[in-house]
Amino acid sequence: MLPSLKKLRLHHLPELANIWRNDWPSLEYISFYGCPKLKKMGMDSKLKETLIWIKAEKKWWAELEWEDTQLPIDLGDRLSIFSEDDEDQEPPLCT
Repeated sequence: MLPSLKKLRLHHLPELANIWRNDWPSLEYISFYGCPKLKKMGMDSKLKETLIWIKAEKKWWAELEWEDTQLPIDLGDRLSIFSEDDEDQEPPLCT
């Protein structure tokens, strides 16, 4: 599903409770903001091979429930925390 999707930005979706399970597209950039009902991430470990940048609210990221508990640790060096001033910031450009 959506194999060529590289960027995913999910912002201001207060009712969003679920997204993909397993077999995620080969995302490079992903951003979550204002999705308080999204509590579980069905990300598969293959995502750590393609993901360059992830941006999320600190509290939301810390409270996520993960199927693979190693995955948030593996993705930690790619995580950027939102501040109130950069909600609309675009992902960094590939170099």
